[in-house]
Amino acid sequence: MRRRTWILTGLTLVVPLSLAACGEASERLAEEAAEQAIEDAGGGNVEIDSDSGEVRIETEDGSMTVDENGNMVITDADGNVVTQSETEDGVTQVSTEDGMFTTGSGELPDGWPAPELPGGFTVLQGSTMSDASTSGWTVVAEFDGDVTSACDALAASMSGWTAIPDTAMSSDTFCLLGFENGQYTWQASVADDSGTVSAVINVITT
Repeated sequence: MRRRTWILTGLTLVVPLSLAACGEASERLAEEAAEQAIEDAGGGNVEIDSDSGEVRIETEDGSMTVDENGNMVITDADGNVVTQSETEDGVTQVSTEDGMFTTGSGELPDGWPAPELPGGFTVLQGSTMSDASTSGWTVVAEFDGDVTSACDALAASMSGWTAIPDTAMSSDTFCLLGFENGQYTWQASVADDSGTVSAVINVITT
């Protein structure tokens, strides 16, 4: 006996599905019943394949396909396509015709063009984005220490980069830093939120 629970998101649709059936015939009956229930609720044309784990929904606004791993392909009425997938190491990638966005956790994002974070910082999340003309990277991290020590450590790590004076701000609970090297612009904001010192660091192509 197999039991599968689906939660579909996309095209403004959230549909929980539960298929419980014994044998191929009853499984197909369950599929058809679930498909009809969604269609009757205004979900459009629905196809469910419990063998492959794939669900496909078609409406007048477009279509969405979800596989057994949760990877999605969404196509709107104009033929624009958005894909979302997740790798084994937990990195989520969203791609469109205009560019790509990826986000993961626990490490610097792929292609990170700036110096590594100095000691005391723990990366919580890294993400990248790109389009035809620009690439960007973002890192969210926590620091084991105070804001002043975090900012001093970041500034010291930017050897070979030129400081951007107009972006520099600092206090006991907040600081803002900026550097550039002719190819990339690097900016960091560090803040103390109820005793937790966090940093958001952005790097973009110039």
